[in-house]
Amino acid sequence: MVEITEEELHNNHASYVEKCEKGESFLVVKKDGRKFMMVPASDFEDAKSCVSMDLDEYDYLRDHDDAT
Repeated sequence: MVEITEEELHNNHASYVEKCEKGESFLVVKKDGRKFMMVPASDFEDAKSCVSMDLDEYDYLRDHDDAT
């Protein structure tokens, strides 16, 4: 995976989007040091299948009469 700065992404946005659409992934470093990934949609769909998105499992966390 290629690491780029947020500024590089901003300056060459169309080029990076095109590369990403063709299958490349990028790790983007923000000015404050935080990072995020830019991945092809197909890779994201594959990753979603590995993560449980069944929110009913967590109803007990929000459905209660306790004060917050």
